[in-house]
Amino acid sequence: MAQPTGCESTELHAEEETTPREGGTLRRTSSRNSETTIVESVFTTLDHSTMANATKKQLVEELRARGLRCSGRKDELIARIIRDNITRQALEPTDSSTKDQAAYDDDRQAHLETLSADNARLCAELSSLRAQLNRATTSERETLHEAHQNASPPTERVTNSTLALHHSVPADTTMSSGSTRPPSLNDGTNQDAACPAAPTVSTHEGEPSMAQILAALVNTQALLTNMLSRGPLTTSSIQIHSTSDTSSSILLFDGTPQQSAHEWITQVERIAALAHWTQSLTLVTAASRLTGSAKDWHSAYSSQYDTWEQWKEALILQFK
Repeated sequence: MAQPTGCESTELHAEEETTPREGGTLRRTSSRNSETTIVESVFTTLDHSTMANATKKQLVEELRARGLRCSGRKDELIARIIRDNITRQALEPTDSSTKDQAAYDDDRQAHLETLSADNARLCAELSSLRAQLNRATTSERETLHEAHQNASPPTERVTNSTLALHHSVPADTTMSSGSTRPPSLNDGTNQDAACPAAPTVSTHEGEPSMAQILAALVNTQALLTNMLSRGPLTTSSIQIHSTSDTSSSILLFDGTPQQSAHEWITQVERIAALAHWTQSLTLVTAASRLTGSAKDWHSAYSSQYDTWEQWKEALILQFK
């Protein structure tokens, strides 16, 4: 027959001792309560000698209650319980850590309350801004609608502008045949020159089309431009613009010692006076007649001189 293990024999022995005897139940219960109090104080210590006062059966029961292995010698059981006590004490919060946790919880709660208040305030401000935006949008729409209602239709505005411009043209410029003749210019010339046709708007049931209105505007503008560009000829000298024949009459200047810069400038000014050139045209024409080192000098330094007088003085000084 198999021999019972240490735990099984201990359990059987415990069951035998816990069986109440007749007339001794109250006495054994009081003894058990006192024994339990002593054992609990023994099992919470870390001192090996103090825990050695407990019996092996008590050690086994304590280990079984803690869910630990309960087999082995008594010294091993005591060491096992002490190691478990050390682990439990390390995991139990101290008074300072409890206070720190409580303070942390209070701070966290206060922070949450502050965030909640800020959130409510921001929501209120956002709602106010949305209301202001809606009011501004509505007001702008109403203003645009009123402006659109008060404004005249585009066709009517163009028609009125066209009619006003048409009436501003002198009456004698519009011929019954649809052609116009410019007014007399007192110069005896171009008396029979034809001008652009006067603007006429054909109507259909009194409403001209947009194309007809635009065509009338274009014709009216062309007519006015033609009339304003014509005028009596003045008795002032007619300016002769530079041509290939006129500019070619100026000798080429290459800046060599065989040529005199002063004499060449004098020739240029004489031809410019006969042709009634402006100073800027004189400068451009003279520069086009440069060659060799003179042309190189002009390319390098002409930007430094803004007028004909400055340019010719610099040229004479450079190639004297």
